[in-house]
Amino acid sequence: MPSPGTGKETPSRGYRGDGKTDAKDAYVIADQARMRRVLQDWDEIAVDLKILTSRRYDSAADRTRVINRLRAQLLELLPCSGAGVRLRRLQRRPRLLTGYQTPAALRRIGARRLANWLKSQKVHDTQSLADAAVAAAQAQYTAAAGEATAADVVHTLTKAVLVLNEEIAGIDLNIATRQ
Repeated sequence: MPSPGTGKETPSRGYRGDGKTDAKDAYVIADQARMRRVLQDWDEIAVDLKILTSRRYDSAADRTRVINRLRAQLLELLPCSGAGVRLRRLQRRPRLLTGYQTPAALRRIGARRLANWLKSQKVHDTQSLADAAVAAAQAQYTAAAGEATAADVVHTLTKAVLVLNEEIAGIDLNIATRQ
């Protein structure tokens, strides 16, 4: 340990008592080792949280990008402004779009059967969602060019949103359990 005249602080200077003894040095070393382990535990938690929050930020940005692309794709799929706006709002409940993407498919299934399907998918407020989706589909009877391809893209993007939602929920749970 540096001598007191060098101006450098030593761990033993922060402890009571005068003189240099082996007992005091042993106590100082043991106490410092204990403190450093506590700090190492905190360092581990801090690093874990930094990694998790960074991943959550990336996943949330990815989800926003996919949702924006999904909205754009729905607008192409449903160019009729009223129907497009109504159905684009439905993307907040993405489970609907994993099963039915086109107005023709929504008209074919009808509101009652769609509500039953949504209930089986564990979606809340199924009847009002089914009614809104079928009403949007009723407003557009003309098939858009590239409708089948657009429906495939909507299906893929919707599944990506659901995966990202689950990933973010898992990260949130992981962050909450760090202590």
